[in-house]
Amino acid sequence: MGKEASLAKELDTPEKALVNIDKDFFPNISTLFHMMETLSVTSCECERSISVLKLAKSSLRSTTTEDRLNGLLMMQCHRDVSLEADEVVTKFSECQPRRIELQ
Repeated sequence: MGKEASLAKELDTPEKALVNIDKDFFPNISTLFHMMETLSVTSCECERSISVLKLAKSSLRSTTTEDRLNGLLMMQCHRDVSLEADEVVTKFSECQPRRIELQ
């Protein structure tokens, strides 16, 4: 009974289940959990996202591009995702150079 209770506690949300599932062995279930993760559980989640959008849009006005606004909103809505500074710097340094080298 103890193992079943701890397993149920580990898999109580689609996000936790997606992390613990073997994607190669259960591809359809993995796809299902991905879909479940994108659905809003309650209407308050949608309303919260809209209020975050209003706050971000009012502070940034229309001076920002759509890609930047989407990135900022994703960071605002998903605050629980932790990022390591070293990983971000490494990923950014591997991107294409942003400057054009003139000769």
